[in-house]
Amino acid sequence: MSAIDSPTSIGALPAARLGWLLAAVQAVIYGSFVTAFMLDPSAMTRPLAPGMSVTVATVFGLCVVFSTMALVGVYVLIANRIAFDRGA
Repeated sequence: MSAIDSPTSIGALPAARLGWLLAAVQAVIYGSFVTAFMLDPSAMTRPLAPGMSVTVATVFGLCVVFSTMALVGVYVLIANRIAFDRGA
C-alpha cells in the first residue's frame, strides 16, 4: 500500500482536502444550473438563436459536464503530484 492510499498517511490529507474543495466547487456549479432552471424556466428553454433547436439549458448542461471533467483532471494532476512529491 502506498503512502497516498493509507488513510493515516500525511500525503492523503492534502489530496482529501483538495477532493472536498473541488466537490464543493462542482456542487456550486450544478446548484447554479438547477437554480437558474427554478428561477426562470422559460429563459432556460429558449433557443440560443432564432431558428435553432439548441436551448440555453443544453449549453449550460454541457458546461456543467465539461466543468466536471476539467475538475477531475485538475484533481488527478494535483493529487498525483502530491503523491509523487511524497515519494509514493
